[in-house]
Amino acid sequence: MMPEIILDCVRLDTSPFTIDACFDGAPEITDPDDLATCQRIADLINNPSYQAKAQECKDNFGGEDEKGFIQNTDGTFVDAPVSDNGHTVSFPTGADKVGYIHNHLNDKIYPDDDGDGIIDVDRPIRRHSPADINTFVELLKIAQNTGRPVEDIYGSMYSSSGNFQLRFSGDPSTLPLYDSLEIRILTRKYLEYFQEDGDKSIRLLRFTKDSMDLNGIELWKINDNGKIKKLSLDADGKLKKEKCPN
Repeated sequence: MMPEIILDCVRLDTSPFTIDACFDGAPEITDPDDLATCQRIADLINNPSYQAKAQECKDNFGGEDEKGFIQNTDGTFVDAPVSDNGHTVSFPTGADKVGYIHNHLNDKIYPDDDGDGIIDVDRPIRRHSPADINTFVELLKIAQNTGRPVEDIYGSMYSSSGNFQLRFSGDPSTLPLYDSLEIRILTRKYLEYFQEDGDKSIRLLRFTKDSMDLNGIELWKINDNGKIKKLSLDADGKLKKEKCPN
């Protein structure tokens, strides 16, 4: 039986041959600022401490509760508390925090407890939530206010649908920061928005800009083989992919 071929940068075990290739035709990044971000992300994901936490997140895709960690400026990681029946990771923020990593879980099937003949399925959205994005913005603002490089701030989400990282270019002081009530309202809108068909990365980028009024938030995809891509919207609102040089 021929193996499944995924249209992305992957390693194909096509015994007796093994092929490393990219099939999506994404051009290489040439913008100097984006190339610098490529290097920052590469340095981060190649750090053994980060790799260990990323692996814990990957190993937990089928778990009961999400798993998350916040990184201190000294490079150490601290466990982040989980609430909301395991669906919410709360990241403590402060002047000594540089970024976070967490996972979103796989779908779960529950018995027909209410007797309506329909099996209940919990389908988490495997992209950054409004709360995740808001925490990222808070970390950006704290970094700016304490004189630390905002380019170092990140927010990672790992899932069986892909691994994604938030980065930022611009002035954090122009970004709105939402309170808990506003985040609950945005989350309801977010959940409704993601019920519609369509590419989830496009939906996330549009929601971040149009519903959260955030400009300069960047979405980067990290493949398990270490390939890194920037995902953005082109002038027609379609998904634009650019890959970091090898």
